[in-house]
Amino acid sequence: MSGRRALHRVEPTAWGGTTAAWWPVVLCLALLGCGPAELEPPSLDDVRVQFAADGHFDEQSLASLRRFHALLPRDQAGADLLKTALIERQDWNSLVALLAEPTGGVESPEQRLERSILLASVLLRAQRLPEAAEVVARQRERSPEHLRLIWLQAYTAFHRGQLDQAATLFDQHLDALAQAGLAEALLLSGTLALQRAEPERARGALERFVAAQPEHAAGHNALGRALAMLGDEGGAQQHLERARALHAGSSRAESAQALLSAQASALNAAFARADYAQAERLLEAMLPTADPRLQAELYRMAARVQQAQGHAEQADEALRLAAQLELAPR
Repeated sequence: MSGRRALHRVEPTAWGGTTAAWWPVVLCLALLGCGPAELEPPSLDDVRVQFAADGHFDEQSLASLRRFHALLPRDQAGADLLKTALIERQDWNSLVALLAEPTGGVESPEQRLERSILLASVLLRAQRLPEAAEVVARQRERSPEHLRLIWLQAYTAFHRGQLDQAATLFDQHLDALAQAGLAEALLLSGTLALQRAEPERARGALERFVAAQPEHAAGHNALGRALAMLGDEGGAQQHLERARALHAGSSRAESAQALLSAQASALNAAFARADYAQAERLLEAMLPTADPRLQAELYRMAARVQQAQGHAEQADEALRLAAQLELAPR
């Protein structure tokens, strides 16, 4: 039980046995302009139920989460739910302020690392690139080989126009980044090489990227440009045509989109009639073929499904995965 919640339940004898000993508490409440009711944290379960019903965090829920965090700033469940709400509402500057709050020295090194990565990702979404670069550089001093930090540092350097720094990072770590599943590093490395008029280097990275993501239009476009610079007109035409087809919407892409649309309608219907088992089956079928943006929406629906069944922890985990996808560099 937190100190604030226990304050009104402490017996007078614990303060010296006289009512006079209560005067600091009374004075404090008077100065704050609040009484016991204002010091009682809102219910997180009420917020979860509202999200499950509406599919988003409304103003009242956000206000409740802010108040809960103000009263219990060390409560991890409340802080995590507030972060999720701010991400869902794309209130990046409020989220930056939340993540920058002092932690009181209670963080483990792993928690500090995750908070730094999240803070840098949010700063990128807020277009605050110099601050993101500072956060990543500071954390890399503690974790120099952490691949997500390396990826964020290269991404930030590229978008700040610091191409030499980005190129050095890719020279040193591109294979490790790709093997860790960060395929976007291959695309960015290839794009960087094109800007630096290094078509052979670009081809190497971009061929690996389109092999990993064959339906990615920008990847085919960049590879086509690299091959054109190398004089491979046939290969360039093949990939540029593929990029145009993907942009226009090939029959395969249209079929996949139609299937996802039909599944989405079935998913909403299953949720509406409280057929949560069917909703979970549809989510499992849709997630692997959805793009990251749609995956975030599906994880939010998964949170609603879990919350409707009273599974608060699973709902919070689904919201965490949705937030992670929302913050991935694009």
